[in-house]
Amino acid sequence: NRALYNWDPKHFNRALTETFYVDPTWGTLIDYATGQPFPRSISGLDPRVGNGLVRCGYNNIPASCMSPQLWNPAPRAGFAWDITGRGTMALRGGYGLFFEHGTPYETNTGSLESNPPAVTSVEQYNPPALFCIGGGNSAGRCPSTVEQGAFPISLTSIPTKTRWAYAQQWNLSFQQQLPSSFVVTLGYVGSKGTHLTAERQLNQLDPVPGQLNPYGLYQPFVKSKDCSSNSIGGIPVDSNNLAVACGFVQSPAAVRIFAPGLDKIASIEPIATSSYHSLQLMGRRTKGPLTIDAAYTYSHSIDDSSDRTEIPINGLDIRANKASSSFDQRNLLEVSYIYRLPLTNLWNSFLTWLPKDASNDWKPRYVAGTAGSRARYFLDGWDLSGLTLAQSGIPFTVYNSGGNGISAVDNAGVANGLSPLYGSYPDIRGSAGKAVHFARRSGGNNSLSFGPLLLNPAAFAAPRGLTFGNAGRNVLNNPHRTNVDLSLLKHFVLPHEGDLEFRAEAFNVFNHTQFRIYDPSQGNAANNTVSCYADENARYSAAGGAGTDCYSGSAFLHPFDAHRPRTLQFALKLAF
Repeated sequence: NRALYNWDPKHFNRALTETFYVDPTWGTLIDYATGQPFPRSISGLDPRVGNGLVRCGYNNIPASCMSPQLWNPAPRAGFAWDITGRGTMALRGGYGLFFEHGTPYETNTGSLESNPPAVTSVEQYNPPALFCIGGGNSAGRCPSTVEQGAFPISLTSIPTKTRWAYAQQWNLSFQQQLPSSFVVTLGYVGSKGTHLTAERQLNQLDPVPGQLNPYGLYQPFVKSKDCSSNSIGGIPVDSNNLAVACGFVQSPAAVRIFAPGLDKIASIEPIATSSYHSLQLMGRRTKGPLTIDAAYTYSHSIDDSSDRTEIPINGLDIRANKASSSFDQRNLLEVSYIYRLPLTNLWNSFLTWLPKDASNDWKPRYVAGTAGSRARYFLDGWDLSGLTLAQSGIPFTVYNSGGNGISAVDNAGVANGLSPLYGSYPDIRGSAGKAVHFARRSGGNNSLSFGPLLLNPAAFAAPRGLTFGNAGRNVLNNPHRTNVDLSLLKHFVLPHEGDLEFRAEAFNVFNHTQFRIYDPSQGNAANNTVSCYADENARYSAAGGAGTDCYSGSAFLHPFDAHRPRTLQFALKLAF
């Protein structure tokens, strides 16, 4: 019903921003002329509060707030060549371009459903005045004008021009028929994604350029020391980035520069890209009672954002988010099979060797025998099937939470805010896998921490001050996984066209424990977040050092959970 609004930077009026400011203590919007907060209103937003908002479907703005993209050519071509002309050797290839219109919560109008004025999201960051916002119970801590005042709003922005995401896919494969009913295929498969959805925060501060950073290499931000001084390397601690990192800024909206007077701007844009390359080897044999398939894939998937929820910690540089995809699996081996068990033949062979005269055991005489119809009813039709899987662990990101006063969550001091718990990475100082045995012996495996230490915390250290840390996205991988599933199936034919199916299934039949440090269905946790660093004497290591125990009770790089244990299930299904 044309009730949605979009935030369009072209309609943002900077002249309006010169008539008010954001109170740095309470966070309210203050009119320069009166010195009083804007009155809070739910019936309509003050133009200065909703600066840049445009209504979809009015004033020559399309009803979707986006001009359409109607021309989307998607060519596809393929070929198959019988190389020898005998039907035993083939070369195949293909290319295609495929458009994806996405969901209502991606780069289109559906993402605007939580925008003002229908939904007005505001946040007060000042903990002592937690109840001031919205005229709540302030317990005498807030001026009455603040309780009724307007706060900077957070909103969503989508492009004004439609850009449908698309993928280019291509493949080239060679297939050969071998003796004994074997067929082998060797192929290369690749794809590239363009205009994929990414969400970033436009109204964050610019990070400090490297050449102007007052912190040297391997020198972290130490809150107790740095925030109590007047300056760091000649830069006053009340300057924007340092003030944010120190927590001096009670309201981040007071220091936002891109769109003053507004808080967080979640810009949902089709700017991410992806690439995938793989070498695939497949074999199949189908003969008589046995069908077996085996497939091995060596691949690498790289992208800027694996889905919209992967918000970059630096919203101003989406390319800095480029890394292995969150679903990347470098090695993947699968073997599946179905075998019709020859139980009737085995039974007949057993009958063949039964003695004719059981009392004449010194010189047995044998007679051939066969299973009767009743025995065949129970012995025929048993299928044994299984799936054996061996695969690399998926990647995960290690985040910095600024533990024990060294570093800070917002280590770069940019007030991103879209991902408040994960605003920076640690620095990498070594290999997370090579020294893990030493880390276990030195205290990583302890009674206060759950499960074994799986990777090495000593590979990480507190990030350089006023940076995002150099570890980057998806720097580690979960442990590799091996798994065997089995299934036994039998059909019994019943009178009157009935059918009874018996099934026995075993998942992870060998009960092999397969740990995970990071579970994508549960999201980030303490297992992939550094919350403790040693002091300067131990080079601010995430493994701790003399006087700082970062191992005992820590979940970092210990198991978060495990894949399913052995599971047995039995079923009967009656069809009639």
